[in-house]
Parts: sequence; C-alpha cells; structure tokens
Amino acid sequence: MQPTTLSPSQTPTEPIITNNPTLKPITSSPTTKIPTIQTLPETVTIQSSQETYIDSSDSDENFGTSNRLRVDGSPRRWTLIEFPINNSIQRQSQTVNLRVKEAKLQLYPTDSGGSSTVYAVPSSIQWSETSVTWNNFADVLDASEEVEVASIGWVNSYQWKEVDVSSAFASGLTDISDTITFVIKSRSTNGVSYRAGPFSPRLELTVGSDDVVTESPSPMVRDY
Repeated sequence: MQPTTLSPSQTPTEPIITNNPTLKPITSSPTTKIPTIQTLPETVTIQSSQETYIDSSDSDENFGTSNRLRVDGSPRRWTLIEFPINNSIQRQSQTVNLRVKEAKLQLYPTDSGGSSTVYAVPSSIQWSETSVTWNNFADVLDASEEVEVASIGWVNSYQWKEVDVSSAFASGLTDISDTITFVIKSRSTNGVSYRAGPFSPRLELTVGSDDVVTESPSPMVRDY
C-alpha cells in the first residue's frame, strides 16, 4: 500500500502559544448552577430569667424567694416562668429570617402530681418575681390574652418532665426578638411542685430558617 501524502492545507500544526503581555485573560461565566445554602437548625437551651408562683389563698403574698414552683387546683396556685429569648439567640447574619421550629419546656418536679395546663402570655405582660402576687397579677393579665399551648399529664418526682410548647411560637404570640412567659395552671386537687434555683425550668429551642442563601461564585479565569 502506498503511503498517503497530505497536502499542505491538511498538514496538522501545533497550536500557537504566545506570552504576549498585551493580551488580557479571557473571563468566562461558569456553566454550573449557583450553589445555595439552607440554614441548618440549631438547638439552644435557655434558663428561665424569672420564676415564682402565686397563691389564691394567700393573695397578697409574694413567693419570689421560694425554691418551689407550686401548681394546684384547690387552692388555686399558678406557676409563672419567663424566658429571655432575645438575649439567648445570637446570629451574625441579619439577612436570614429565623424562626422557632420546635420548643420544649423542661421542668423538674419534687413530688408526683396531677395534670395541668400550660398557657403562654404576650411579652407585653410585665411582672417581677420579687413583687408579683395573686392580686396584682390579675391586674395585668387578661384571661383573653392567654393562649393554651400544652397539657402536662401525671408527673413523677425527681424526673425531668419535657413538654412541647412549639405552638406558643406558631401562634404568632411571640418571636425570637421577645421574652416569653408561661403560666401553668391546674384543676387537679393533687398539686405538684417544681424546682426553682439550681434545677430551674429550661426552654429548649430548635431555631432555623426556611430562607435559601445564594452564594455568588468567583468568576472563572483562563489565561491563554
């Protein structure tokens, strides 16, 4: 077989590479999709900033120094707990809209007792654990402002009790820029006491965002 002869126009040539400094790099946009990041949930545990109880049978007495938080139906005793949400959630980014996805109230009972109901009240309700009484709390709290958020069944002494109170945030009653107060009431005559002080109530929040944050990639540069 005779070898094939290529004409000059068919002869392959090496690519011409130049290092001419007057030539500028060619910048092209990437063809890949722009990456996005969704904020992952973060769990934060908050200690109560105030906690006490009020007693209808001793309506002018303040129990702010007590190490017990009593709940009873007869006589009526209500526990009040406040959490400082706005001081407990810190974020560097102000562009992401955070919301509470789950909230759990944690209580430590010192005795066994009957069922009760947890209510949330607006952050506009102001009270102090060193001065609140049955009589003056009724002056600042309108029952129509309460929102029932959870029920607590029978509790056993010296075992942490966890209660889902997520609906307090889903209702729009409060958000992460506020404080929140929970009031625990009962109709049961078998009352229960929870610990204040070292084993004071806690609020575990799972906080996240449904926003999607877009990252702008750096341009891709090719130098020929």
